[in-house]
This record gives sequence, C-alpha cells and structure tokens, in this order.
Amino acid sequence: MRRGPTTNKVRHSGDTADRMALALGWRDQDCAHEGETEWLTRSWNGVRLILLETHLKGCQKLIREGPEHWVSVMLSCSVPDVKTTQRGVLVSSVAPWATLVISAHQRCTAELRGNGRYVVASLSVPPAALTEAIPEGLHVASLAPKPYDYDPYLVSGLRKLVELAFDEDAFSDLFAQSICSALCLHLARSYGNQRMHTARRSQRALPSLVASRLADYVDSRLDVRIELDELLSVSGYSRSNFLTMFANTFDATPAQYIIKRRLARARRLLATTDQEIAFVAAESGFFDASHLIRHFKREYQITPTAYRQQLQASSKKYTFHSAPP
Repeated sequence: MRRGPTTNKVRHSGDTADRMALALGWRDQDCAHEGETEWLTRSWNGVRLILLETHLKGCQKLIREGPEHWVSVMLSCSVPDVKTTQRGVLVSSVAPWATLVISAHQRCTAELRGNGRYVVASLSVPPAALTEAIPEGLHVASLAPKPYDYDPYLVSGLRKLVELAFDEDAFSDLFAQSICSALCLHLARSYGNQRMHTARRSQRALPSLVASRLADYVDSRLDVRIELDELLSVSGYSRSNFLTMFANTFDATPAQYIIKRRLARARRLLATTDQEIAFVAAESGFFDASHLIRHFKREYQITPTAYRQQLQASSKKYTFHSAPP
C-alpha cells in the first residue's frame, strides 16, 4: 500500500522542542532556542524520508543515537554556525548540500547557533533494508562515515526523493522505491564496514582526541601551505606510524584530506558570499581560480560557478510554501 506524505508544523521552544526532535528521530539536549519547524514524512519499503524546514533563533543542540542508519543532506542553510560531531571527531562544518551518514546505534551530535533557516532531507534506513539491497552472502553490520561533507550520489538521490514525495501515482512510487534501493546499495558499498574497516585497521586508527585536534588544525590553516611535519608535531606520532593511522582514520592521505577540506571551505564561501571565484580560491588555499576549478570539477563533477547557480535555485525551491500540494 502506498503512503502519501504526512506534514506537520509546530512552533517550538523548551520542552516542545525536545518532543518535536524525538518525533524526528533526534533528542534535543539544549533548549535555549525558539523557532518554527515544518516537516514532511514519506515511506517506501520501510525507508523513511523526512523533509524538514526550520526557522531558528538561538542555539540548538541535537543528539542522534537510534536503531536505524541515518542519512541527511542540507538542502539550504542560512544559520551561521552548524557543526556535527561523531565519536568526538568533527565530521563536517555544514554547508548547503553537505551530507551526513550516521550508523545505527552510533552517537552523533549536531549543534546549530544563530538565527536563520535550514532545510534538511533525511533518510531513516533500517539495517534490514541494507541487507536486502546487497548481494546474498554479504553483511553490513555498521556504516563508517567519511570525513568529507559532500557525496554527489546521496545528494542527487535525496533531491529526487523530495520531488517524488509530493506525487502519489504508481509510477512515482515505483521510481522512489528503486531510488531507495539504489541508495541502500550505495551506502553499503561506500560506507559499509566490510569494505572500509577491518579489525586490524581499526586497531591502528588515531585516537579520537588526536583526530579531532588534527582536523581542527587543518581547518584553521587551509589558506596557507600545510607541511607533513606540522601534522606529525600536532599528532605526536612518528612518520611511519602516523601515515598508516591517518589513512585508517580519515580514509585518505594527508594531502588528499587537506584538498577535501579546502574544497569544503570553497563550497561554503560559494554558498554564503558573492565573492569572485579567484577570491574563493585564495581564501580556500588554492593557487588560483583555475586550480580551484580543476579540483572542484574533478571531485564534484560541476564547476564552482554552476554549483553556486544551483544553490541559488535550490534555496528558492526547497520550501514548503513553494512545494507542490
């Protein structure tokens, strides 16, 4: 049986905010805020889509730790400061189209500070849905988040599901089911622990405090050249041990990780300022505009200018007031 979209709207502050967050799969730890939230839910074969729009005033701190896998994409955001943390490590400073993957039973904290509006599309994925999507004989016990905050496949899949959520015909329903299955397969392939982590690798990962210290150091110096010796000094490990443990923690070499973080800063600047590409490149640590464009297109299959144009279009599109009835 098909289920049409269910919509809700509530003004929240204090305990009201906590009850609303629980209804959406999160727990509100800090209620020093007020605002208004409208959300829509739609389910296909046990996979639940949640489209949420919040107008926030103040500071909101949310905690997620549930029995289902969780995937979120920030479709639009004007809140000045948004961060997510897993296992004590900063996963992403959220910008539009940032992606967040939380494994079942894994704790994640999201903190939002300031006044603004954000629109988030999320999928709640039962572990059984992943099992059904992958070949027989394989098993995914948990998902390991990558430290990068943009996944083009998840972004495009969730954006399409948001469009289909407002349609109730049989063809749209079957299309949405196929997208859910494809996203489950992508999660298992790209984030499943059977591929990314073995017992030996996890034993040689960096401690969470060291990983968090390195992430903070890199993010604070993205506009200047970062040498390997600096990272060794911050970590306190020898070169031979550090490179292996860094790769096991961040799923990348130090040079690859720095490029990813520079690209993340460039995306945030493209989303939040009207500065020219050359300025964005310099502020993000790239040599010039062409250097940024080359890396940006290689990573995201889109140019910085086209990315900014799509963000401006989606900021107007993803709102309940302009969504089809």
